[in-house]
Amino acid sequence: MRDLLLPALCLVLLCAVGCTSQDSAGSEPTDEPSYDTASGASAFDLTAAEQKLARAAALAGDPAAAKRLAHYYSFIELDSAQSVHWLRIAVRDGDPVTAQNLAYDLHTLGGLENCTESLEILKKIRDSYSDPVFIEDAIRDLQSDFQKCVQHGRWPPNNSFKPTPLRGAA
Repeated sequence: MRDLLLPALCLVLLCAVGCTSQDSAGSEPTDEPSYDTASGASAFDLTAAEQKLARAAALAGDPAAAKRLAHYYSFIELDSAQSVHWLRIAVRDGDPVTAQNLAYDLHTLGGLENCTESLEILKKIRDSYSDPVFIEDAIRDLQSDFQKCVQHGRWPPNNSFKPTPLRGAA
């Protein structure tokens, strides 16, 4: 019984402190539930000033800045061409994960040049990727469906999915 006294006392103290504490903004706690309504993609949003800084850094050789711009264009603006442009710059540092992302985006876009480049990228990173089996499977899938990739990328021609850019969305 004595062994349970200390944990029980700690539990009572923690509950008492938690019930009377205020949040970091200094407002009183309420019984109303709090929901974060932001999309996970909103983490990739950039202000105009941040875009300008990231562009300058990426063009000066910073692969992280180029990846940040690629994510911004991919998830916020839904601009595949710009996303691919910045991924190509980011890949210059040799990061195989970024290269795999670029290969995936090119495959999604379709067309002979994009599908060919996607396959070349996958073959180039095959030995340096953390999961070579994953890359081998991606190469095999792309080779077996190469004509489909060339014709319409990853999305079938009758695909009715129309994504909405996050910028300006309610």
